[in-house]
Amino acid sequence: MQLSDFLLSFHSVGLVTPALMSTLLALYMWSRARSRQSFFLALAFTFYTTMFVGFFLAYSVFHEIGAFHRYLTVTVVFAQTAMIVFAYNYPRNDHPRESVVVIVAYLLSSIAAYAQFVYEASQLSPYFDFAAHMYNFQAGRVMSLVILAQLLWLAIVFTRKTIRSDEYTGPLAQWIQRPPSLLSPRIFPFLGARFLTAPLILARPRGRAAKATRGFVLVCLFFLVIGVTNVLAKSETISYDLFASIYSALSLISVFVLFMSYINNSPEPTTFMVKIVGISLVTLLLVLGGVSTITLTLSERSYDSERSAAVDSSRAAILAGDFSSLPQNMDYVLTREDRPGLFPDDAAILWQRPDSALSPEGLARGIDIEKSARVAHEIELLKRKRKDLTTPEALEAAALEIIDNKTLPVMERLYRNGGDAKYIHFDFVEDGQRYEVGFRYRAYREYTHATGIMLFASILGASLAILLFFPMLFGASLVKPLTDLLDGVKKVNDGDFDVTVPIKVQDEIGYLAGSFNSMVTSIRDARAKLQDYAENLEEKVEIRTREVREKMEEVQRLKVQQDGDYFLTSLLARPLFFNANKSKAVATDFLIKQKKRFEFRQKEGDLGGDICVTGNLKFGTPDNFERYTMGMNGDAMGKSMQGAGGSLVMGVVMNSIMARSAANKRVLDMTPEQWLTELYDEIHGVFKTFDGTMVISAVVYLVNDATGMVHYFNAEHPASVLYRNGKASFIEEGLTLRKLGHDSEFKFEVFQFQLQPGDVILMGSDGRDDVNLTPGAETRTINEDEFVFLEIVNEVGPDLDKIEEKVRALGEITDDLSLLRMGYREAVGAAGAGQQHHPETMIASGESGDIEALLDQGKQLYLEGKLKAAISVLNEAYQIDQAHMKLNKLLGLLSFKGQDYERAVEVLRKYLNEEPTSPEFWIYLSLAEKKRGNYDEAMKAAEYLQGIEPKNVKNLINLADLHRLTGKSAEAEKFAREAHDLDPEDRDVLRFLKLIA
Repeated sequence: MQLSDFLLSFHSVGLVTPALMSTLLALYMWSRARSRQSFFLALAFTFYTTMFVGFFLAYSVFHEIGAFHRYLTVTVVFAQTAMIVFAYNYPRNDHPRESVVVIVAYLLSSIAAYAQFVYEASQLSPYFDFAAHMYNFQAGRVMSLVILAQLLWLAIVFTRKTIRSDEYTGPLAQWIQRPPSLLSPRIFPFLGARFLTAPLILARPRGRAAKATRGFVLVCLFFLVIGVTNVLAKSETISYDLFASIYSALSLISVFVLFMSYINNSPEPTTFMVKIVGISLVTLLLVLGGVSTITLTLSERSYDSERSAAVDSSRAAILAGDFSSLPQNMDYVLTREDRPGLFPDDAAILWQRPDSALSPEGLARGIDIEKSARVAHEIELLKRKRKDLTTPEALEAAALEIIDNKTLPVMERLYRNGGDAKYIHFDFVEDGQRYEVGFRYRAYREYTHATGIMLFASILGASLAILLFFPMLFGASLVKPLTDLLDGVKKVNDGDFDVTVPIKVQDEIGYLAGSFNSMVTSIRDARAKLQDYAENLEEKVEIRTREVREKMEEVQRLKVQQDGDYFLTSLLARPLFFNANKSKAVATDFLIKQKKRFEFRQKEGDLGGDICVTGNLKFGTPDNFERYTMGMNGDAMGKSMQGAGGSLVMGVVMNSIMARSAANKRVLDMTPEQWLTELYDEIHGVFKTFDGTMVISAVVYLVNDATGMVHYFNAEHPASVLYRNGKASFIEEGLTLRKLGHDSEFKFEVFQFQLQPGDVILMGSDGRDDVNLTPGAETRTINEDEFVFLEIVNEVGPDLDKIEEKVRALGEITDDLSLLRMGYREAVGAAGAGQQHHPETMIASGESGDIEALLDQGKQLYLEGKLKAAISVLNEAYQIDQAHMKLNKLLGLLSFKGQDYERAVEVLRKYLNEEPTSPEFWIYLSLAEKKRGNYDEAMKAAEYLQGIEPKNVKNLINLADLHRLTGKSAEAEKFAREAHDLDPEDRDVLRFLKLIA
């Protein structure tokens, strides 16, 4: 090898920038390697530098020794292993056990892959790849797969860290805050929420840690593209020239993004100068890398244009056999018949220069070399495309057929291996003959080298200029003033208040220095005043004591007057907070502890904005009505008197409405939804008159004493808790309405859900969560985790006193605390000790007689699990009286459960003729008709219910299924999408959408 063999190519210049950038970053990281993460990042950059230098030498050394660059480039496996260690430890190691196993596995696989590559390459001879313009070994397929596996795992680690560290607070936050175990029923909503939020988090991470790791996720994506194209190139699916272009461009971008991500989020201390010089340098190198690529592309096109123009101008002389006038850079002219085939056997040397190295023997040897490589390439492609070719002979024959059918282009740059020399040639066709005009390949490399060496010098010169001149330029104008300011801060911290920071330039730093000087002067003056106070303390204390005593006496007089106002207000409020519920099915209890405590004339009291009210209502007609229990918990805005005023207004209005609605055993001829709507409008209208000075959050529940069906609305009040089977969960899933008295962007809506016997609803004000976790500390730490209250209820159950005790055990309650408890059929009823009443069979007993006795017997049998016996008894009662409403309601329901759909339809129709406003029974009727195959009747029942309750999700799915069964796919999808919009997590909705997909 000689120095003249060092010739920069298109690809080598493209790698100058990433090689230089990686070298500088490796040196910088080694100078800062004080932690595990910085050590392994420095190690990774060192191996990346080795890889880039290896490729740079491969593309630049026009000699067989250049093939041994692969021993340097494949050290990238150790760079990726170091990056995996860095990924696990940045910014901290959340999976220490997993990291040990993975790192050891990848380290061993890297060593094994490197050893396998060295052995494989030692068995091969170098070959020259014209597409890459370098000598290479036909090896490395295993290595490319190992590298890809490392890159995939690296991307997984950084992606997982970004998602886990993100401070997401959206609507799915409650499902992803605490990862459950794999056996927990919450694992499926947890995984679903993670799947939905992951793209949002990766697009817009929240929090410093997530933003820091997201930059590395982007780097991993670039790395993965390089890894995939490397595998494709090794398997000869894409050309090496394409891989080299992608590798050069993405390597430059990847190193830039990697450096920027670390330098902007480094947990270790850095300096202004490092950031200024480092960011400026890598940015400049990125720009120069792009400019170099464009410049070399234009240079290559210029070379091709010059050579093709020379060939075109020499065409007439070549056809006339006059070779004396050919340009000096032309080396030979070959001719052959113009026919398909990449490697014809009739090529003859028409002319060559006396000093040309081309010979018939070298021509034949070069054709054999290139033909063997081309056949091997085509065989690899055929193995994936043609499964019918099972033998080596068949594959080789098919490959030769493909080669023989391909046609070379004309007047484009082509390459020829001349055995002892390498050439570039441009072809033209005349009278059925193809003429090949050749130029020495080395001349092409020298042409590219001339442009490349200028670009190389420009990149090195610009880098040195930044490294040398930027510290001097910014040192005086930026870094030195900042250093002076920091020195001043240190002196002040040490107690020196005579310091003055010099102001050299009136820019932002000059303004900051001036402000600092003013601050120090103020502190110095304050200290002087303190000294004066200390020297004249006795006299000043006497004066201040007299002033304070006079003020205290005035304050005491005002306090007595204020406590009287408090006491009067508390007396007014006390009758309004009344547990008026008399229901035996729904038990209510409440606890109110107002924050403001006072004493007036040796009587203690409290005052605040929390309020609880309960009562009973009847809805329907005097002959046929349903009993409901009402519970309201509210929290008026403001402290002490302001909050108390709001709760007074709420108490007066709420008790007035209840008295009006339930007076004289009144039965309201309206639905619970209508009553709640009118209630909201009336209370909201009252508070609106205060023009925002008095508002209240509240939640109002109506519980059907017989069925347990709940109707409610929540006006920006803390979410209510449902305690069922020993587990507590939130009922409301998000904000649906603003406070009463505030305009709301949400449309008012009454929500529903079904209670089961033994269920308990807990409503509470902000005080349950507003707990100071660090009482006595200088800075209060207020609990912001709403799930803490759920944990308390799960621990102690729905006992109000125990809940209050646990809340107070957390810390200091900073707000009024009120809790309202509504328990549905907790006590043992007439059905027998220890039995739980099923909500679907909660039908009150009527008059005595045979019907009632049979009805009671049927209910008892059903509660004991004897469905068929219960249906038989109820059918007996039905034969006696087919117009008994309670009997028809229960018999219709049990007939449906017992799959006697004909009887279910008959009885349910009679019941619904008398009671057409029972939504669940319209669904049972529609389903029963569908089971019988009467789709038209099923559709009528479902459409009737749609008119009553257009947002009933179960009915929407039923309508969608009926349209599907009747061949109306568009209508089916319409109703299914409407149901999904109302409840995106409903399993029946998701199953149906999957069915019609």
